[in-house]
Amino acid sequence: MYSAIVMVDIDLLEDDDTTGPEITIIYTGDATDSFPGYWDVTVVDPESGVASISVEVDGVLVGTFEGTYLVPNTLGDHTISVTTINADANNGPNDHESSSLTHTVAIVDDDMTAPSISITYTGDMLDTNPGYWTVAVTDIESGVYSILVEIDGASVGVVEGDYDVPSSLGFHTITVTAINGDMDRPSDQETISHSGIVFIEQAISESEIIYTGDISGVYSDPVYLEALLLDVTTQLPIEGRMIQFTLGTQTTVAVTDANGLASSTIILNQEEGAYMVSASIAGDSYYVESSSEVEFVIYRECASTIFSGLTIIEASTESITLKSTVFDDVDGHWGDITQIYVTFTIYLSSDPLTPIYVSYPVRVQTTDVVGVGFATIEIPNLLEGSYLVVVSLLPEHNRFYCSPDAEPVTVTIYEPERAHAHGAGKIVDADGHRGFFVFKAQYTCKGKLQGFLLYSYVEGDWVFLVKSCDITGFSTDGNHGFFEADSRVSRYNFKTHQKIGSEELYRVRVDVFDNKKNHEKDVFQIRVFDSLGQVDYEAGFEPFGYLLNGCIVVKHGREH
Repeated sequence: MYSAIVMVDIDLLEDDDTTGPEITIIYTGDATDSFPGYWDVTVVDPESGVASISVEVDGVLVGTFEGTYLVPNTLGDHTISVTTINADANNGPNDHESSSLTHTVAIVDDDMTAPSISITYTGDMLDTNPGYWTVAVTDIESGVYSILVEIDGASVGVVEGDYDVPSSLGFHTITVTAINGDMDRPSDQETISHSGIVFIEQAISESEIIYTGDISGVYSDPVYLEALLLDVTTQLPIEGRMIQFTLGTQTTVAVTDANGLASSTIILNQEEGAYMVSASIAGDSYYVESSSEVEFVIYRECASTIFSGLTIIEASTESITLKSTVFDDVDGHWGDITQIYVTFTIYLSSDPLTPIYVSYPVRVQTTDVVGVGFATIEIPNLLEGSYLVVVSLLPEHNRFYCSPDAEPVTVTIYEPERAHAHGAGKIVDADGHRGFFVFKAQYTCKGKLQGFLLYSYVEGDWVFLVKSCDITGFSTDGNHGFFEADSRVSRYNFKTHQKIGSEELYRVRVDVFDNKKNHEKDVFQIRVFDSLGQVDYEAGFEPFGYLLNGCIVVKHGREH
């Protein structure tokens, strides 16, 4: 038994081409329907060469070779697909290698906008000058392919240019339709239509307004505004037209009568100054609008002022109240008196030219009485002495009202003394009535001011009484004694025994003169002021208050 050993040599074969062909796709174009472009396809296989090529565009076989392939110009994505197999067949059919490559191009419309149409109207829109439209059409991308111009539905032209507006009354419409020159594909052109409308009216006449009313006035007073309206062509008056008057910020309207006149009245509510007053008419289907204006001056309203504060004040008082009553002009037309600003100026009685105090402008406050107001300010008390107070409406602070300075009023600041004044007697007032009085005013040894006043006069069946036990200020100067008091005024009918009292508090000032040393008659003077500061009654001035009978005593005491 024996065995044999066989030796076998085996050669292992390696694939000389393991890669597929190399594909190159190059796109040339601008990706628009105007120039969609093309693909250049190349295929190489350095090892074995190329056995086959398959080229598809959008899934459709379009070629089996290298070269140029057109991109469709339809809008949207277009894809080229290239598949190739090399010629490596050394080991049989299964030795081939393949490659694939795709490229996509999105095609867009190169002109997606319609032409631009401009329609410009020139004219007056009147039958005498209906005017014309100017038509301009442009398309930057593709140019203009066609133009159609229609007026009121009828074709009138196919070009740019001027087109007349019909002169017949009413609405007229121009319609311009334009198509661009974008014809890269079927139905690729864009179309646009644009319209313009003009309403032709009948030509209207010109009118003329002549202002004939007031050209000046006073604040808070009425002014008369008037204007004449004429037809320019015929110079005849125009009736039934509404005219608007404007004066500063105020307006009013009026209708012209058969004589062409329109008038209205307004109450001026603006400050002083130069304004323009105008009369105007709005345009209508018969006449064009027209207006006229002239300068108008507003002046300040007149007012009057009085000093209505206390005039006899103790020096020990910490402050004094300066008070003024202001009266609007009694012309039946009341303004806004809160627009008034009062200035108080104080002088020494011995030097009425040099002010020692000037207040800031004090705004007037209204009262229950129409056209009457108060201005008050509290200031520190002054040194003992005699002063003059002047109430003014300074122009720089008052644009609505003016007034001359009020008459200076003497205000006495005094130190209490153990002085007294008393008396009783009879005088004659300006109406010839006999006034009977009895009074007493004094400071006690404890420095307390006390006293009383009773004054009466008879008129017809009535006795008028002024009574007070409230002396507010008292001083003396030589033989002159003077005091102020708060009082009540009443009337009594001695036949019917009817008594009428007043709830209003009155201020009374009494001045008396003890003239015995001068061998003259004593003097009694009285003024009764109402709550507004106006003189309600006075006696002892005209005629002068020499006593018909009675006696007055004024005595000084040492300073308290």
